[in-house]
Amino acid sequence: MPELPEVETTVRELRNKIIGRKILKVWTDVEKMFKPSFSEFQKGAVGQTIKEISRRGKNIIFKLSSGNYILVHQKLTGSLLYGAEIKNLYIHLILFLDKGKLALSDLRKFA
Repeated sequence: MPELPEVETTVRELRNKIIGRKILKVWTDVEKMFKPSFSEFQKGAVGQTIKEISRRGKNIIFKLSSGNYILVHQKLTGSLLYGAEIKNLYIHLILFLDKGKLALSDLRKFA
């Protein structure tokens, strides 16, 4: 499980890389992780710009230009990966940005 200092490090690194990036497309293979639904998540996220990234406890919070938020908790084995090419067998969410991709990798699908 990522501990609080690791979550803070993730937030700081992502701030330098994805603030101001626009979300072009969203992909998942586990639609049930989204509340109320993945299609609602897509509608709220696609076309938005990431304005701010913060942390509340171990929750990572992305503030979007619409005023909506994306909340990520890494749980036991989750991690956020950023880059142009992300190759990993445990990717369950990808935000395709105007520069690079942000992916959620989780071995156990708890995040």
